[in-house]
Amino acid sequence: MSEQKVALSANEAFCRSCGDVIKSAAEICPKCGVRQASASDNKNYVVLVLLSFFLGHLGVDRFYAGQTGMGLLKLFVLFPMYVISMFLMVILIGFFTILIPIAWWLIDFIIAVCGKMKDNKGNYITNK
Repeated sequence: MSEQKVALSANEAFCRSCGDVIKSAAEICPKCGVRQASASDNKNYVVLVLLSFFLGHLGVDRFYAGQTGMGLLKLFVLFPMYVISMFLMVILIGFFTILIPIAWWLIDFIIAVCGKMKDNKGNYITNK
């Protein structure tokens, strides 16, 4: 099968899945139904997973995804819980109080790894 080159006009683009010519403003390809990434969608899945693993307790993963509110919540609630739990470990109460921030961090990390974390526009940040 020979490839034929198609000249695109200024308002056309190729579907990132099926390769059909679509309007550049289209969010979904009318032929195959796949959501199209816009030019501003530059969130990297690998970066998100790494940020979630190493800096998720500070909310950096949520800031990267564009979820500023959840990032602030994690920064001002989750991180202080870690710090308080570390001090309480001295009197053995911290073993119970640290379970909440660890669970929150772990759930967010699993969401990122599974590709179910959304950016501020509602698009999934996946490994594609």
